[in-house]
Order: sequence, then structure tokens, then C-alpha cells
Amino acid sequence: YAAVIVEPVQGRGGMRAPPYGWLSALHLDANSKGTLMIHDEVYSGFGRSGRWFAADYEGLKPDLLCLGKALAGGYPISACVGT
Repeated sequence: YAAVIVEPVQGRGGMRAPPYGWLSALHLDANSKGTLMIHDEVYSGFGRSGRWFAADYEGLKPDLLCLGKALAGGYPISACVGT
């Protein structure tokens, strides 16, 4: 099996987002090849991008969603949620 891991909004680089449509194109390409999509939303998840998750801007549903930071209000916890 193969997977693509992507950070929808680059958190460490100053909350930099790709152009609209780029993430959708990446998903479409990955899905056509049977590749799983993994979103790392540790920095951008839970409203930090303006929506619950950065993938929500393009209506995307990743196969695996990695979360942390805002998940537990300061406690060191993280999660990976799969579909």
C-alpha cells in the first residue's frame, strides 16, 4: 500500500496555505491510483485555520487525519482518526 502525507496548511512555516484547488487535485490524483491520503492537521486543526480543519475549505475527507496541539487544551496528547 502507498500513502501521501500532506500538511494542508504549513504550520511551522508561518501558516502558509497552498493555492485553492491544489489539495483537491492531489486527492484526485492519489485516489485514481488507489493511494491513501493522510492529513497532518496538528497545527491547523480544531479551528486554527478558520474552519474546523483546513481540508474543510475544499470539502475533502482524508483517509487518516492526524491531530494534536489544540486537541487537549495544553496537555500532551495526539490522535490519528481514520475513515
